Amino acid sequence: MTTFGQIRSDSKTRIRPSFVRDDDRSGLVVARHDEHWDGRQDATVFARPGAAFGVGAAVNRRLIREHNVARYGEAAVAAREEQMALSADGIFWATQLDIIDATALAVNTASDTFDIRLLDNTTTPNFDTHLNWSDLSSGEVSGTGYTADGAALSGLSVAISTGLNWDATDPQWTSSTITAHGAVVVDDTLANDPMICLIYFGGAVSSSGGNFDITFAAGGFLQGDNA
Repeated sequence: MTTFGQIRSDSKTRIRPSFVRDDDRSGLVVARHDEHWDGRQDATVFARPGAAFGVGAAVNRRLIREHNVARYGEAAVAAREEQMALSADGIFWATQLDIIDATALAVNTASDTFDIRLLDNTTTPNFDTHLNWSDLSSGEVSGTGYTADGAALSGLSVAISTGLNWDATDPQWTSSTITAHGAVVVDDTLANDPMICLIYFGGAVSSSGGNFDITFAAGGFLQGDNA
């Protein structure tokens, strides 16, 4: 279970959840928009535990869909589903294979620079075959406060804690106007920027002249265990 922290509100800020996901126990807000009195809008994505591994943090997608139908109507949800390109978190297994096979892809978490890059909803990832950033780069977002190739992750750590966990300092794009549906972590040091994992936001998340934040779950943005 992850604690997402308190959502605070004051007289100059209106807080509205943008969408809700359910895990197998309770509904959890995984993104929010903070609308300020001066027209700015901040966006925060709460990356849930096990987001990229999909292990030990099952999501009941039937309940998610029921929530969306109740809020937006069946026709709107069905139309959106037909258009969806990003629909799930995942690990890029072709990268993992190249690390352990004769290719000997030299990913070094101690010395390499890893970027996090935001995606729109125009590309469809294939976690079995996609390897390099060029496979998805046409779907990178653009907007005020965001530059191509995203942001370098600081404070990256990879450790074993009831499983193998990747963590980093929560990334932020300030004074930004961005709409994104997901984010990809890539190794920017190696040729062709091999992709590590994709974090799906569950839908569009937008900032408008404010901060775009991704808050990683306790334990990291990529977690795996034997559960």
